[in-house]
Amino acid sequence: MIWIFLGILIIYVVVQTLFSRYYLKVGKEISKITFNKTGQVGDQTNPSLKLFISGDSVGAGVGAETFEKSVPGRTAQFLSRKYVVDYRNESISGSRMADLLTLPKPSEKQDVMLLIISSNDLFRFTDLEKFETDTKKVIEMYLPLTKKLIILGPGRVFDAAAIPFPLRIYYKIKSSDYGDIIKRQIAPYPNITNVDLTKIPPSKKEYGNNISAIDQFHPNNEGHRFWFEQIIPALPN
Repeated sequence: MIWIFLGILIIYVVVQTLFSRYYLKVGKEISKITFNKTGQVGDQTNPSLKLFISGDSVGAGVGAETFEKSVPGRTAQFLSRKYVVDYRNESISGSRMADLLTLPKPSEKQDVMLLIISSNDLFRFTDLEKFETDTKKVIEMYLPLTKKLIILGPGRVFDAAAIPFPLRIYYKIKSSDYGDIIKRQIAPYPNITNVDLTKIPPSKKEYGNNISAIDQFHPNNEGHRFWFEQIIPALPN
Protein backbone atom coordinates (compact mmCIF):
# COMPACT_ATOMS: atom_id res chain seq x y z
CA MET A 1 0.00 0.00 0.00
CA ILE A 2 2.81 2.41 0.87
CA TRP A 3 4.35 1.93 -2.59
CA ILE A 4 1.05 2.77 -4.27
CA PHE A 5 0.79 5.93 -2.18
CA LEU A 6 4.38 6.94 -3.02
CA GLY A 7 3.77 6.25 -6.69
CA ILE A 8 0.68 8.45 -6.74
CA LEU A 9 2.56 11.17 -4.84
CA ILE A 10 5.45 11.11 -7.31
CA ILE A 11 3.08 11.30 -10.27
CA TYR A 12 1.27 14.26 -8.66
CA VAL A 13 4.54 16.11 -8.00
CA VAL A 14 5.77 15.60 -11.57
CA VAL A 15 2.45 16.59 -13.20
CA GLN A 16 1.98 19.61 -10.91
CA THR A 17 5.54 20.78 -11.52
CA LEU A 18 5.10 20.65 -15.30
CA PHE A 19 1.68 22.31 -15.00
CA SER A 20 3.02 25.12 -12.81
CA ARG A 21 6.12 25.74 -14.92
CA TYR A 22 4.04 26.00 -18.08
CA TYR A 23 1.49 28.45 -16.71
CA LEU A 24 4.03 30.60 -14.87
CA LYS A 25 5.98 30.85 -18.14
CA VAL A 26 2.79 31.89 -19.93
CA GLY A 27 2.18 34.40 -17.13
CA LYS A 28 5.54 36.03 -17.79
CA GLU A 29 4.65 36.36 -21.47
CA ILE A 30 1.25 38.01 -20.95
CA SER A 31 2.85 40.31 -18.36
CA LYS A 32 4.58 42.03 -21.27
CA ILE A 33 1.21 43.32 -22.50
CA THR A 34 0.66 46.96 -21.51
CA PHE A 35 -2.12 49.51 -21.93
CA ASN A 36 -2.03 53.30 -22.20
CA LYS A 37 0.03 54.79 -19.38
CA THR A 38 -1.57 58.21 -19.53
CA GLY A 39 -4.89 59.61 -20.65
CA GLN A 40 -7.95 61.67 -19.90
CA VAL A 41 -11.56 60.53 -19.52
CA GLY A 42 -14.74 62.38 -18.61
CA ASP A 43 -16.77 65.43 -19.52
CA GLN A 44 -14.62 68.54 -19.89
CA THR A 45 -17.26 70.60 -18.07
CA ASN A 46 -16.79 68.58 -14.86
CA PRO A 47 -14.24 69.39 -12.14
CA SER A 48 -10.76 68.00 -12.77
CA LEU A 49 -9.25 65.10 -10.85
CA LYS A 50 -5.72 63.76 -10.99
CA LEU A 51 -5.35 59.99 -10.62
CA PHE A 52 -1.98 58.28 -10.24
CA ILE A 53 -1.57 54.50 -10.28
CA SER A 54 1.50 52.39 -9.62
CA GLY A 55 2.27 48.84 -8.61
CA ASP A 56 2.54 45.37 -10.06
CA SER A 57 1.07 43.33 -12.93
CA VAL A 58 -2.53 43.84 -11.82
CA GLY A 59 -1.85 47.57 -11.78
CA ALA A 60 -0.47 47.22 -15.30
CA GLY A 61 -3.73 45.49 -16.32
CA VAL A 62 -2.34 42.00 -16.93
CA GLY A 63 -5.16 39.49 -17.37
CA ALA A 64 -7.73 42.04 -18.53
CA GLU A 65 -8.65 42.08 -22.22
CA THR A 66 -8.79 45.89 -22.47
CA PHE A 67 -7.77 48.90 -20.44
CA GLU A 68 -11.43 49.61 -19.67
CA LYS A 69 -11.77 46.17 -18.04
CA SER A 70 -8.63 46.50 -15.92
CA VAL A 71 -8.52 47.85 -12.36
CA PRO A 72 -6.91 51.16 -13.48
CA GLY A 73 -9.36 51.55 -16.36
CA ARG A 74 -12.39 50.81 -14.21
CA THR A 75 -11.14 53.26 -11.59
CA ALA A 76 -10.66 56.04 -14.13
CA GLN A 77 -14.09 55.37 -15.67
CA PHE A 78 -15.80 55.32 -12.28
CA LEU A 79 -14.31 58.67 -11.31
CA SER A 80 -15.12 60.15 -14.73
CA ARG A 81 -18.83 60.07 -13.91
CA LYS A 82 -18.36 63.29 -11.92
CA TYR A 83 -14.87 64.45 -12.90
CA VAL A 84 -12.66 64.88 -15.92
CA VAL A 85 -9.89 62.47 -14.93
CA ASP A 86 -6.26 62.85 -15.92
CA TYR A 87 -4.64 59.51 -15.15
CA ARG A 88 -1.10 58.22 -15.17
CA ASN A 89 -0.13 54.59 -14.62
CA GLU A 90 3.45 53.63 -13.78
CA SER A 91 2.78 50.00 -12.79
CA ILE A 92 5.33 47.38 -13.83
CA SER A 93 4.76 43.62 -13.68
CA GLY A 94 6.65 41.88 -10.92
CA SER A 95 6.98 44.94 -8.71
CA ARG A 96 7.30 44.54 -4.96
CA MET A 97 6.82 47.16 -2.27
CA ALA A 98 10.51 48.13 -2.43
CA ASP A 99 10.24 48.81 -6.18
CA LEU A 100 7.82 51.66 -5.53
CA LEU A 101 10.73 53.58 -4.03
CA THR A 102 12.40 53.81 -7.44
CA LEU A 103 9.47 53.79 -9.89
CA PRO A 104 8.49 57.16 -11.43
CA LYS A 105 6.36 59.43 -9.25
CA PRO A 106 4.04 62.34 -10.04
CA SER A 107 5.58 65.80 -10.34
CA GLU A 108 2.51 67.48 -8.84
CA LYS A 109 0.08 66.59 -6.06
CA GLN A 110 -2.63 64.08 -6.98
CA ASP A 111 -6.22 63.84 -5.85
CA VAL A 112 -6.21 60.04 -5.70
CA MET A 113 -3.28 57.65 -5.70
CA LEU A 114 -3.78 53.90 -6.09
CA LEU A 115 -0.88 51.58 -5.27
CA ILE A 116 -1.59 47.99 -6.31
CA ILE A 117 1.18 46.26 -4.46
CA SER A 118 2.41 43.54 -2.05
CA SER A 119 1.14 40.43 -3.88
CA ASN A 120 4.65 39.79 -5.22
CA ASP A 121 6.09 40.26 -1.75
CA LEU A 122 3.86 37.44 -0.57
CA PHE A 123 4.51 35.36 -3.69
CA ARG A 124 8.30 35.74 -3.48
CA PHE A 125 8.58 35.51 0.32
CA THR A 126 9.95 39.00 0.96
CA ASP A 127 11.51 39.08 4.44
CA LEU A 128 8.88 40.51 6.80
CA GLU A 129 11.22 42.97 8.49
CA LYS A 130 12.33 44.28 5.11
CA PHE A 131 8.72 44.45 3.95
CA GLU A 132 7.77 46.53 6.99
CA THR A 133 10.69 48.89 6.43
CA ASP A 134 9.83 49.21 2.73
CA THR A 135 6.14 49.82 3.48
CA LYS A 136 7.01 52.59 5.93
CA LYS A 137 9.32 54.24 3.37
CA VAL A 138 6.69 54.00 0.62
CA ILE A 139 4.06 55.67 2.81
CA GLU A 140 6.46 58.44 3.78
CA MET A 141 7.41 58.98 0.13
CA TYR A 142 3.97 58.83 -1.51
CA LEU A 143 1.62 60.31 1.08
CA PRO A 144 2.79 63.93 0.60
CA LEU A 145 2.08 63.53 -3.12
CA THR A 146 -1.66 62.90 -2.81
CA LYS A 147 -4.83 63.85 -0.98
CA LYS A 148 -6.03 60.24 -0.82
CA LEU A 149 -3.84 57.13 -0.88
CA ILE A 150 -5.26 53.64 -1.49
CA ILE A 151 -3.08 50.55 -1.11
CA LEU A 152 -4.68 47.55 -2.82
CA GLY A 153 -3.10 44.26 -1.73
CA PRO A 154 -2.02 41.66 -1.02
CA GLY A 155 -4.03 39.75 -3.59
CA ARG A 156 -5.31 36.20 -3.27
CA VAL A 157 -2.15 34.46 -4.48
CA PHE A 158 -3.40 31.23 -2.93
CA ASP A 159 -6.35 31.08 -5.35
CA ALA A 160 -4.09 30.65 -8.39
CA ALA A 161 -4.28 27.14 -9.87
CA ALA A 162 -0.81 27.58 -11.38
CA ILE A 163 0.64 27.31 -7.87
CA PRO A 164 1.00 23.81 -6.36
CA PHE A 165 -1.73 23.10 -3.81
CA PRO A 166 0.56 22.60 -0.78
CA LEU A 167 2.22 25.94 -1.53
CA ARG A 168 -1.17 27.63 -1.79
CA ILE A 169 -1.90 26.54 1.77
CA TYR A 170 1.37 28.12 2.91
CA TYR A 171 0.60 31.35 1.05
CA LYS A 172 -2.81 31.53 2.70
CA ILE A 173 -1.24 31.18 6.14
CA LYS A 174 1.48 33.77 5.44
CA SER A 175 -0.82 36.31 3.75
CA SER A 176 -1.97 37.72 7.09
CA ASP A 177 1.62 38.65 8.00
CA TYR A 178 1.92 41.01 5.04
CA GLY A 179 -1.59 42.42 5.38
CA ASP A 180 -1.10 43.09 9.09
CA ILE A 181 2.13 45.00 8.41
CA ILE A 182 0.39 47.31 5.95
CA LYS A 183 -2.47 47.92 8.39
CA ARG A 184 -0.02 48.69 11.18
CA GLN A 185 1.92 51.16 9.06
CA ILE A 186 -1.12 53.06 7.76
CA ALA A 187 -2.84 53.25 11.16
CA PRO A 188 -1.61 56.81 12.00
CA TYR A 189 -2.90 58.28 8.72
CA PRO A 190 -6.62 58.99 8.19
CA ASN A 191 -6.24 59.57 4.44
CA ILE A 192 -4.79 56.11 3.65
CA THR A 193 -6.98 53.07 2.98
CA ASN A 194 -5.74 49.51 2.63
CA VAL A 195 -7.88 46.91 0.88
CA ASP A 196 -6.53 43.47 1.79
CA LEU A 197 -8.08 41.06 -0.70
CA THR A 198 -6.85 37.99 1.19
CA LYS A 199 -9.65 38.68 3.68
CA ILE A 200 -12.34 39.09 0.99
CA PRO A 201 -13.31 35.89 -0.87
CA PRO A 202 -14.93 36.71 -4.23
CA SER A 203 -18.47 35.44 -4.66
CA LYS A 204 -18.63 32.63 -7.22
CA LYS A 205 -22.19 33.70 -8.01
CA GLU A 206 -21.12 37.29 -8.67
CA TYR A 207 -17.71 36.84 -10.30
CA GLY A 208 -17.63 33.22 -11.44
CA ASN A 209 -14.16 31.92 -12.29
CA ASN A 210 -12.14 35.11 -11.84
CA ILE A 211 -8.67 33.71 -12.63
CA SER A 212 -7.27 33.99 -16.16
CA ALA A 213 -7.62 30.78 -18.18
CA ILE A 214 -4.52 31.82 -20.11
CA ASP A 215 -2.02 31.58 -17.24
CA GLN A 216 -4.10 30.35 -14.27
CA PHE A 217 -2.46 33.08 -12.17
CA HIS A 218 -3.58 36.64 -12.93
CA PRO A 219 -7.17 37.86 -12.55
CA ASN A 220 -9.28 37.84 -15.70
CA ASN A 221 -11.83 40.54 -16.60
CA GLU A 222 -14.10 39.47 -13.76
CA GLY A 223 -11.15 39.24 -11.41
CA HIS A 224 -10.20 42.81 -12.25
CA ARG A 225 -13.81 43.82 -11.61
CA PHE A 226 -13.66 42.13 -8.21
CA TRP A 227 -10.41 43.92 -7.31
CA PHE A 228 -11.81 47.27 -8.45
CA GLU A 229 -15.15 46.97 -6.68
CA GLN A 230 -13.40 46.50 -3.34
CA ILE A 231 -11.88 50.00 -3.55
CA ILE A 232 -15.11 51.82 -4.51
CA PRO A 233 -15.88 52.86 -0.89
CA ALA A 234 -12.47 54.59 -0.71
CA LEU A 235 -12.94 56.59 -3.92
CA PRO A 236 -14.35 60.15 -4.03
CA ASN A 237 -18.12 60.25 -4.48
